[in-house]
Amino acid sequence: MARDWLAGEAREDKIELFHPPYPSPEPNPDERLNSGLKGQFRAGPLALTREEVKRKVRSGMGIIPQNPARVKKYFLDLNIDYAA
Repeated sequence: MARDWLAGEAREDKIELFHPPYPSPEPNPDERLNSGLKGQFRAGPLALTREEVKRKVRSGMGIIPQNPARVKKYFLDLNIDYAA
């Protein structure tokens, strides 16, 4: 549908069709980290200001270096796909 519209009335010279990459079907360690951070972020009171958001993210990220076993789990999951 978009290609048909783009081909009409010489729009191809003015508009470039961009195809973003598809999300990876296999999760990776970064996605596991983000998922855990989101879970921690949702816990507790709602952050209403930019500073509160920063504080919650930094707090959540600060927990990770203190728990190496948790980091290992990001890589040991059988569903994880990452470059070795």
